[in-house]
Amino acid sequence: MKIGLYLGSFKPMHRGHEQTLIQAAEQNDVLIFFPGFGAKGVKKGKRKNPLTGDKEDYYRPVDDQIGVTDELGERQFQLIRSALQDIKASKPDSPLSRVKVVMPGDTIGEFTADTAPLKSAIILIGSMADHYVNNNGDMSATYIPFFDEVISDPVVRLYSDVTDVRRVTKESLIRYKINPEGIEGIYEKNFIPVGIVRGDVSADYFYEPASFETTDISATELRRRIRNLDNLEGEEFDRELEEITGLMPDMLSPDVKREFIQTIRRIDSERRASGGIFRSAIQKLEEGFGVLSEEKKDFLMGTEEYSSFLERLIDELSDVKRSLRSRSKSGKHYRKEADRMQSAIGSLRYLKNKSNKMLLSNSNILSEADGINADIVFTEDDFGADSIRDFIRKFSKQ
Repeated sequence: MKIGLYLGSFKPMHRGHEQTLIQAAEQNDVLIFFPGFGAKGVKKGKRKNPLTGDKEDYYRPVDDQIGVTDELGERQFQLIRSALQDIKASKPDSPLSRVKVVMPGDTIGEFTADTAPLKSAIILIGSMADHYVNNNGDMSATYIPFFDEVISDPVVRLYSDVTDVRRVTKESLIRYKINPEGIEGIYEKNFIPVGIVRGDVSADYFYEPASFETTDISATELRRRIRNLDNLEGEEFDRELEEITGLMPDMLSPDVKREFIQTIRRIDSERRASGGIFRSAIQKLEEGFGVLSEEKKDFLMGTEEYSSFLERLIDELSDVKRSLRSRSKSGKHYRKEADRMQSAIGSLRYLKNKSNKMLLSNSNILSEADGINADIVFTEDDFGADSIRDFIRKFSKQ
């Protein structure tokens, strides 16, 4: 049986990664996909947490990139996993139906996937090496961790960039304390590293060249383009957002991709306002993240909840305003409405900036703020999703 492994950080995942999934899945009976958590697009360091008194990991935003941290990585792969499940149900003949996503923390059989995907792959390779030694080279009934099945004479291929193959050479695997005799026995036979070549590469170690190529997209450049959306507006913003959306996996719908991009932007904006975040303070994003709740909530200015809520409203209104295409010939009749929306967006941004300044000053007692700001309470009933829809319906009847 042929088993593929594909691992990386994927922050964010893009079409080049998806193409590797498809091509590698076509070449194997199953492809185990190990994404990793952690942070990209941030400065990582240690800082004393005033709440605990201990030094903790602290993430600070970088100027030219959007930050993609643990909870965003996890949420992204919840979306990917859901999309793959839909493909398996609706298109069982698709290569993507052979992909099995194993996320950090997933426990399958006796094994739990690590936050670092390479460590999960090492667990699998090490188990095969131990089996080789314990059974005198007989691989006819080999248990495969994370696949959780006994396979006869498995052939496992690990797909990565040629430069990353260095991490799974014989010498590297032995340094991970995998049985040297087992490594010698399975390497290039039951375990084969596959190098995906991009451009001119010179490597002095073994790898099987991949028989396919993928679109060369840089996740770092993608994070920069998402960050630069803050500097754009109008049709220029629309075009760039559309291009960025097109670079992300086709298995996700355009709406899901746009929502994910807007959520990354919102969270990044909050952390820029506060200077950064302790890793221990990062909270998991649940289902429905970034979507306006129908449940009434009260938020006080100067809190992260207030700023987050305003950011979501700004995103919602901006999307509605862009949908009117008021600067085009077909949407010219909605220019007055678009101008009113822009005024509302400007007012919301003003309130959000005021709230962010209060966050920056670490003012946790709202009564110490000026009387007007301390008394402001904003609710979703005042300007929620239903209000926006009613607003558009009224204009569509004119």
